[in-house]
Amino acid sequence: MDLKFNQSSIMSLRQRLIDTILAAVTFLAIFQIVVLLIRAEHFDDDALFFRVGIQIGWAFLYVFRKHVPYSVKAWVLLIAGYIAGVSSLISFGVEASALLVLFCTVIGTAYLINMRAAIIMLFLCIVPIIYFCYLAIVGELPFDPTIYNMNQTAIGWISKLVVFVYSVLIMLYGTHHFFKLLTQSINLLERQNKKKTAQADEADTLLKAVIDAIPFRLFWKDTKLKYQGANKLFATDAGMSKGEELIGKSDYDLNWKELADGFRLDDQEVIDSGKAKLNIEEEQILPDGKRIYLLTNKVPIILADGKMVGILGAYDDITSRKLLELDLQEAKDKANLASSAKSEFLANMSHEIRTPLNGINGLINLCLDSDLTILQREYLVKAKYSVNSLSTIINDILDISKIEANQLSIENISYSPNEVLNSLLAVVVPLAKYKEIELIVENKLDPELIIIGDPNRTLQVLMNLVSNAIKFTLIGSVTIKLNWNSTTNKLELDIIDTGVGISEQAQLTLFESFTQADTSVTRRFGGTGLGLTIVKRLLELMNGSIQVKSEPNRGSQFSVSIPALSGKDNTLEEEEVDQEDLFGISILLVEDNMINRLIAEKGLISDMANVMTANDGLEALAVLEHNEFDVILMDIQMPNMDGKEALLHIRESEKLKNLPVIALTANVLSHEVEEYYELGFNAHVAKPFEQKKLRKQILSVLESQS
Repeated sequence: MDLKFNQSSIMSLRQRLIDTILAAVTFLAIFQIVVLLIRAEHFDDDALFFRVGIQIGWAFLYVFRKHVPYSVKAWVLLIAGYIAGVSSLISFGVEASALLVLFCTVIGTAYLINMRAAIIMLFLCIVPIIYFCYLAIVGELPFDPTIYNMNQTAIGWISKLVVFVYSVLIMLYGTHHFFKLLTQSINLLERQNKKKTAQADEADTLLKAVIDAIPFRLFWKDTKLKYQGANKLFATDAGMSKGEELIGKSDYDLNWKELADGFRLDDQEVIDSGKAKLNIEEEQILPDGKRIYLLTNKVPIILADGKMVGILGAYDDITSRKLLELDLQEAKDKANLASSAKSEFLANMSHEIRTPLNGINGLINLCLDSDLTILQREYLVKAKYSVNSLSTIINDILDISKIEANQLSIENISYSPNEVLNSLLAVVVPLAKYKEIELIVENKLDPELIIIGDPNRTLQVLMNLVSNAIKFTLIGSVTIKLNWNSTTNKLELDIIDTGVGISEQAQLTLFESFTQADTSVTRRFGGTGLGLTIVKRLLELMNGSIQVKSEPNRGSQFSVSIPALSGKDNTLEEEEVDQEDLFGISILLVEDNMINRLIAEKGLISDMANVMTANDGLEALAVLEHNEFDVILMDIQMPNMDGKEALLHIRESEKLKNLPVIALTANVLSHEVEEYYELGFNAHVAKPFEQKKLRKQILSVLESQS
């Protein structure tokens, strides 16, 4: 392969070569001067001082070599060699080292200049040798006969000439091919180097493009936490145009220097531990002063030999997500505040409505227990019906709030569905009689059937469905069907009425909150539209289902299925208390509302109880100091000292700490009831209450204490 000489590489080689030769020649010049002076004692040398001057010149040339052009140094060295060789030839002929010096001069010309200059130098060296050959042939050599005899013969000169020329040509040929091969090798190496450099540059460019294209910020630091590079996104955050501008800088040099301590603390932790630190949420300050949120990952950079050389960091700008999270948290906080306000409102509303409602209900009950005319009793029964309707509305609102807040829990206890039916009939039979509607019950349940489930919520489902059926039936009947499917282990309930019915369109939204078949229903029959919503949610909590079949003006049928396990009657359960009154039981009634206090007191007295009253907690504590009681009925919200604080004083008293206390209050929210039990109340009775329920709770608490 024909390659051009690489002039720059050859010149660089020759530059180093000439400086090396100058150093060697200068070093040898000292010895050469000594040799010349010693030789002068034995031989006549007309050029002695000239040659000594040349040796001294080498030293000066070497000292000032950096200030002398290469070509000047080379030609001075070669001309000096030529002169030294010719002068030695003139003085000593072939006996001395003249031919060797000339030989080296020609070869040196090839190395230091080029092949053409070497041929010219060879010609210049041959000329004096041929001249002395001629003098030898004609017998006119100027040498002293005492010097080696070969200087006196033509054969000696001719043979030396032939050997000189032959040796020089061989060396020149070898030198030419040496330089040719050397140049080819250099060219080949340079081409390979250029190719690899180009590949490396291309790979570096590609890698840089890839790093810059990554949609995350990347940076890398050394173990001293100095930046060694970064991609364009990171450089932009740092207020620079490219990552190379960050090299050598630290976090203290950038626009987030006030946050640098935190960043470097994480970096140092990664370096010290040799372990990655992932998903770090950080803040960063941009050049314009804007703060952004970052999700950062930092990993150690460890070489194959295990040496730690720095850390690699990558982070994503999560400002939008973080701001959304903050907005969501703010919205959540507001929602919690709203929910808290809602719960507080419901609690206050419930208490404020139930308190007078309890008074109305109690006074009606007291009146119904007195001598009345038929018309008066009819009016009071209607008033009682209105009170029950209002109480149902309040309970519905509280229940839907509990369901929406996921605060409604389902019990799993053994109970008799027949008893649930009896409790239902006790309420709905008077309602049906009042509207002169026939109430039909088809009970296929085994009288001894016991199942596991929630009797109270099952009763609530039945109560809502049957109450609705009675409400929306103007004439005709309401049928209640109950059946236990032992194959599927489900309690099956059907409520059938001959009422106004429901259109197909209205059935689509029938179980949504605050929804009724049409607006005229509310005006005609009343109600909140929450009953069926509560039924649906309760059945979902019990893994049950409900289906409806209905046509306008032809009545409706609601079919309910509630999964339950067959249970056994627990003989260890508390026996139902046979006592029907509170004869001989001493009760302290603590109630600030005059009407409610009157109603409760009259009801307890009618049950043969011994009753004393107090207006608030302070008065109750004063009464307890001088009297003994079997049980206390304690209202919660009272002036001076409320029921909760009064209970704490009672539980702290060694004398009174075991005295049963029942919370008799209009506060009925689940968290409130739970709080009362945690404080130490033995039971809870909600206002408005039926005297029978209050009597039963009192007897149950006393039974459990005995």
